[in-house]
Amino acid sequence: MVLLAVAAVVTFNVLAITGSGPGSAGGGAQGPGNGGPERPGNGGNGGGLGPIAGGRTPNPSVVVVPPPEEQSEIRGTLLFTRTGNIWAATGRGLTQLSNRGVDSAPDFAPDGSVIYFLETRTKEARVSCGRFEPGCQDRLSQYTFEYPVLMRMDAAGSDRTEVRDSLFSDTSFQPSGGEWFSWLLQPDISPDGESVAISSDGEEASGELVLSLLSTEGGPIETVDVGESSGLGHSDPAWSPDGTRIAFTYNDRRGSAGAPRIGVYTIADQSLRLLRGNGYANPSWSPDGTRIAAERTSDRGRDVVIVDAERGGEVARLTNDGRSFAPAYSPDGTQLAYLHLEGQGVDLRVMTIESTATGVDPLEDKAITDDGSLDASSPPTWWMPADLIPQPTPTPVPSSGASPSLPGESEAP
Repeated sequence: MVLLAVAAVVTFNVLAITGSGPGSAGGGAQGPGNGGPERPGNGGNGGGLGPIAGGRTPNPSVVVVPPPEEQSEIRGTLLFTRTGNIWAATGRGLTQLSNRGVDSAPDFAPDGSVIYFLETRTKEARVSCGRFEPGCQDRLSQYTFEYPVLMRMDAAGSDRTEVRDSLFSDTSFQPSGGEWFSWLLQPDISPDGESVAISSDGEEASGELVLSLLSTEGGPIETVDVGESSGLGHSDPAWSPDGTRIAFTYNDRRGSAGAPRIGVYTIADQSLRLLRGNGYANPSWSPDGTRIAAERTSDRGRDVVIVDAERGGEVARLTNDGRSFAPAYSPDGTQLAYLHLEGQGVDLRVMTIESTATGVDPLEDKAITDDGSLDASSPPTWWMPADLIPQPTPTPVPSSGASPSLPGESEAP
């Protein structure tokens, strides 16, 4: 079973800053579930996937790839992150789009002209001591922040523009004059291009990391009220292809072991369904909206599976090595990208698949990179021209006999 790394990191930003004075708060830390707030490029994914240890130091501008005859041909464009830089894979070619070593979590706007992503910035800041010492109101302490900023750039990697800075003047604690920041994690752009689903602790960084929304033009963070379990919050938001629902990881536990589930939030009636089965996370919708690719966590590790988007339950298990995670459906449903752990390194693989009435069959599974240098905290993401994408199936209406799962329920996988 997967042990929980709970807690303080969900409730406080303290674990993500480095203190330079008394009471310093240690270095970077992982967040809840499988996609925690980490410094880009350090290889974490919230579940124990550590940085590349020993051996080669990756060249930021060169990716080792298999021979062409051993590669899958990418349909559309597939984004991934390597050593804090964003790359694009198209056909059998790779293109580096950023080179600052501070970028993560890229996602395309619907028309493919713009890429949204997170940039990690560093700043020496003064923080109200009450943030760390109960009852303290008489001084500001010096800390080094490593904080996220939501950015966008054009599809060629130029014209970097700030969308939403997470820093704010802290008035919640005394003395006044301090600074703090909100978490902005795992952004996913809505199909109409107007909203960002994101994991955040809100405008004042006063709660857990939960499903949230903000405009693609910036502005306030809106927390989505779907409840949570054990103070573990939510992660991995993913818009449905028709823009009516958001799937996400609803982090939960059974005793001391993690038991995440896939939650589906419906925008129109603000309702939540938890899909059947524990141990599922990191959802990615099929283009017709009827299935969800996810990672299944067990005592063997993580594997890529396909679940029914209406009720849950596996319709296919696509890997069985305990080292595969962060799946991403291609927009036409013919391929599935995912990250694969080999030793201490992480690489990108693409599986060509065939969907049937009863399941999903893998046809071939090939590596796209082969040097173990990808950032495990940034799942791959796709874009494809609209004329190649099938129309999504309308959201089904649950039958009167259906019994949707509710927050707080616990059931065996």
